[in-house]
Amino acid sequence: MSTQQLPSLALAMCVRDEESFLAANLAYHHALGVSRAYIFLDRCSDSSPQIARSFPWVDAIPCDRDPAERYMSSYQLRCLQKALELARADGIEWLLHLDADEFARGDGDRPGQHKKRAHQADLRVMLAAVKPTTAQVILRPQEAIPTPLAPDDPFWKLHFFQKRGVFKRKLLDPSSNILRLLDMPLGHDKGKSIVRTAAQVRPESAHRWQLAIDARSVKPPALASEMRGLHYHFAVVDARQWYEKHRKFSEYPDQWEKGRPVRFPKQAWKEASVTMSPAEAHAYFSRWVVVRRYRLLWSLLRGQIVHDTFVERMLAQLKSG
Repeated sequence: MSTQQLPSLALAMCVRDEESFLAANLAYHHALGVSRAYIFLDRCSDSSPQIARSFPWVDAIPCDRDPAERYMSSYQLRCLQKALELARADGIEWLLHLDADEFARGDGDRPGQHKKRAHQADLRVMLAAVKPTTAQVILRPQEAIPTPLAPDDPFWKLHFFQKRGVFKRKLLDPSSNILRLLDMPLGHDKGKSIVRTAAQVRPESAHRWQLAIDARSVKPPALASEMRGLHYHFAVVDARQWYEKHRKFSEYPDQWEKGRPVRFPKQAWKEASVTMSPAEAHAYFSRWVVVRRYRLLWSLLRGQIVHDTFVERMLAQLKSG
């Protein structure tokens, strides 16, 4: 199938001080088929706005979170609804939603198939293969495990990803100084999705879309979906990013919008980050959050963890090209 026959794809992203990820994220996704991006800029104090505007195919949209939006999801849903409207107006057929630390890819060039060319992971090629009745493609999640990085190493030097379940380990709760079991992802295990803009949908969450039904008392029927591709999540990469990320998260309540409490370690990290100095954050991260590579061997042999260099290879290819 020629490039002209492939479906068009846009990217929606909410950004607040993401200069360490943003340029790489935009270049990467443009190479994998994204032709338009709607970047919603929330109270940025770093170079994120300048980075976004440096890409001619990016629409950088100032959009601060309203103080009345107590939950992060409320802000994200507002931005996603706007992005859907913009994509429809621009004639874009599919809309992908990601955070700056998340990277999507299509079905081609899976780990262990390094001889295949990177363009076989083009997201548009994947979308061209879905059923005509499919309204949503759900990307399979793979969360990066924070292993030691050299001081100047970028995030894409993390090559070990959780594939099945969680790499469980003991982790110090810095808010209570109690050793606890880490039995959940550092980010999430829901993946992200790509929606067909012609479908009558509305955002259900940051992860999924649902049918747009006016009657609020009626639960919308399940949206026709397929699970394809991969969703790489670099949720926690180094001490500085861990520290800044959870200080930003500390402005949100200790429960999710539907009333469920924010579990360990996210809530503990939110609470601790606002009292730590950068030096204390670095010491905690290095001692407790980073996983030495030798500890991953058994999980790697069992297939719970995969060694995957696709994001690095893709970014290296873009840099050399």
